[in-house]
Amino acid sequence: MRGHPDYSETILTTWSISYSAVVQKNEDAAKLLRLWGYLDSQDVWYELLKWQIYQDAAPEWLRRITATESAFFKTIQALVEFSLIEEEESSDSYSMHSVVHDWIRWQINQSKTDGLARTSVCCVGLARPRLDSVDQWTRTRRLLPNCIVVARRFVTEDYFLDYSDDCVKTSLESIGDVLVKLKNYEEAGEFYSSLLSRAQNSLGIDHGYVLTIMLGKAALQARENKPAEADPIFMQVFERLEAAPSLNYSALLRMGLKVGIIYREQGRWDIAGTALKIVLKGSQNKPGGYREIELAAIQSLAGVYAVQGNLTEAEALSEQVFNSMEKELSMNNALTLAAGNLLGSLYMRMGKLTQGHEILTRVLMGQEKLLGKEHPESLDTVYMLARLCLKEGKLLDYKAMLERAVTGYRETFGADHEVTLAIVADLERLEPILRIKEEILHTEEEVLRKEEMQRNKEMPHNEEKLLRNKKRILRNKAKILRGEEQMLYNDEKILRNEEQLRRNEEKNGTIAETTRTNRANAKGTNAA
Repeated sequence: MRGHPDYSETILTTWSISYSAVVQKNEDAAKLLRLWGYLDSQDVWYELLKWQIYQDAAPEWLRRITATESAFFKTIQALVEFSLIEEEESSDSYSMHSVVHDWIRWQINQSKTDGLARTSVCCVGLARPRLDSVDQWTRTRRLLPNCIVVARRFVTEDYFLDYSDDCVKTSLESIGDVLVKLKNYEEAGEFYSSLLSRAQNSLGIDHGYVLTIMLGKAALQARENKPAEADPIFMQVFERLEAAPSLNYSALLRMGLKVGIIYREQGRWDIAGTALKIVLKGSQNKPGGYREIELAAIQSLAGVYAVQGNLTEAEALSEQVFNSMEKELSMNNALTLAAGNLLGSLYMRMGKLTQGHEILTRVLMGQEKLLGKEHPESLDTVYMLARLCLKEGKLLDYKAMLERAVTGYRETFGADHEVTLAIVADLERLEPILRIKEEILHTEEEVLRKEEMQRNKEMPHNEEKLLRNKKRILRNKAKILRGEEQMLYNDEKILRNEEQLRRNEEKNGTIAETTRTNRANAKGTNAA
């Protein structure tokens, strides 16, 4: 067998006999086995094969298999009986031994024009969960191994895909997006380069889909801190968008929105504002999904105004967007939750702590329900609420939220992640202040008890001692107030440092990926 000369003829013959028997017994099962050769060998499940939005575009044999879970199970059992795959215990997952997987790939799947390559791309791409689906973060991570397998084969082999096929286009975009979202930048870079070359050869440089892929590649390079490569692509695409408004279809505008948000996060305010205004212009007064793009663009512009210090205008836009999203999309939508998060952070910066606490609590409830408690966005909101509790002077609530945040960050990012370490430092600084508070409470109780005893027993000679105790209480209260003021000062100083860094980056024309590192370093310096 090409690529695996060490497999014995006996093993190859056994597999071939088993495969022939499967073909005779259940032809759909045989096709599923061949499709498996294009997928990850270790995890295939029912929902992976059930195309979410293009069911009618799926091959007829695949529609039969996924018509019901019982039909899928019956097909799978035909492969299990011949020991070609295995069922994972207490799971909906099925796996295949790597050598069987290689044998299918090299021995059985010789043809590249039988449609299985397209089917594998669409299975994986269309299995990407919606942003507003429950546990989408967990489900996206589960999908990653299949995205990597398909992307690698796409780069090294010609899949003979039709790039005018909407199902194929949507699926390829989703695969690239998952790779970037889960920070597989090297895989994503090779995938986008290959996809851009093939789509451009097939559709031409000015096709909307080609421009969408170009923006996807620019977004990846921006995340990798490669402005010299990302900026020219960005400018080229948006010049064409302004020159040809007919190209403003939703996929291209969504990718443009993503690029604008990335530049906003990196402190490139001018280029972010330009991108978002073009997206906003292209999405206004259009039906359907364009409304979501319009609202998201307005929300992102509000974020730009916020970091530039124009809080009043940012607040007005944020309230407008959040109220519209809550009404039109509900709180069970990722865009609505992001808008609420921005509005809550603005309220906190403007000193509207009660309003900020109320909206961030609602956002957190929605995020944990929609995304899961360990999702990075949920954890960021927990940390934001912790800082808000500190501003409110609720130290016990502050501690509880910090402990909740640090547990989540450890599980999701690890104990050595910069934000995890920053929260641990916050907790360490908080402990002595809480101990002083506890001592004050204890001393106050003791003084009250002794005062009561003095009144009952008429012991005026203890008045001097009681006065000393009261003075000690006052000194301790002053000490804890100084500690709280220092923590609030540290928090405000961090924000000022972040804003100063962003202004410097704008002036110098550089991209900064180190905002959170700056926050951790600033807090470490204050602690010292």
